Amino acid sequence: MSGEPESEFLGLVVHELRSPIAVIVGLAATLEGRRHELTEEQVDESLRRIHAQGGQLANLVDDLLDLAQVEAGRFRVVLESVDLADACRRALEDAPPPRRGSVELALPEGLWVSADPARLEQVLVNLLTNAYRYGGGRVRVEATRTSKEVLLSVSDDGSGVPAELAERLFEKFSRQTSDGHGAGLGLAIVHGLVDAFGGRVWYEPGQPNGACFLMSLCEAEPRLDNRSVGSDRQRWGEGVSKILVVDDESNMRFLLRMVFETEGFEVVEAHHGAAALERVKEELPDLIVTDLMMPVMNGRDLVERLRDDPATAGIPIIVISSSRNIELTGADAALRKPFDLDELLDTARSLSRKDAA
Repeated sequence: MSGEPESEFLGLVVHELRSPIAVIVGLAATLEGRRHELTEEQVDESLRRIHAQGGQLANLVDDLLDLAQVEAGRFRVVLESVDLADACRRALEDAPPPRRGSVELALPEGLWVSADPARLEQVLVNLLTNAYRYGGGRVRVEATRTSKEVLLSVSDDGSGVPAELAERLFEKFSRQTSDGHGAGLGLAIVHGLVDAFGGRVWYEPGQPNGACFLMSLCEAEPRLDNRSVGSDRQRWGEGVSKILVVDDESNMRFLLRMVFETEGFEVVEAHHGAAALERVKEELPDLIVTDLMMPVMNGRDLVERLRDDPATAGIPIIVISSSRNIELTGADAALRKPFDLDELLDTARSLSRKDAA
């Protein structure tokens, strides 16, 4: 591939990074230096926008990492039987339609496909977000069974894709609108993911207008287990009082300390695995939250050492990492950075109840 498109792509990515960074830095500086001059509403709105822009940055970084894995041929998926209707409903929860938009679902129950559950939802969220951004006010998601495949379509009533762009839609350098908004990563990742599922994805003009993205997936046997998503917001186990936070980043330790201390717990810190083992020798914690990538001793080695010691083998452990494909490596649960704080607390509550039982 020539250097010119690579330079164009790099320029787009830098633009997409600089915009939210500028907002975050500017708003944070304003809150720090002039908070006493701001109204309560302005403070709340500034914090909301910082949170939203941080999420935008995290999504872009995730997209770049995914694309790098796809292009290097190292993309890993774990194929399971997935209820397609459930996956679409969860994707709608993650990517609800805009205020003036609507989504029509035509999804027969009992359609099961072979896919990685989390990655399939990522594909659906990308297609829905694409339809919201470039389509009209109405989006339709439809699925049918054809032979041994399941065909799913996401269509909108917008202006459609210009002919000169249609052939390059699933390339990372494509731009879907004349104004060039976005770095053009979403559909390239969708293509790589669906290909990893053993399926295919393509574009057709909508009828009578708009855009239609179609995806064929291998049909799968229904899963017999009854796994549910989410958790109840029950109380902590009575035996939990001290939490050990292990991370080499001081800002991350500060965040975790603040979250757990607002729940009324004592928090102790360690900046790598070896320091954590010394902390554990002083007093056993009731729960450990640890990063994976750290100097001196990483999180995987820490978990292995803790599990090998009878005195610490039963302590609940949550690992956190920037990687999308986190292996539990002996831990009880895993969360990906940036994690949802409620999800972190729910996971910790669940483990503490298990430990107290």
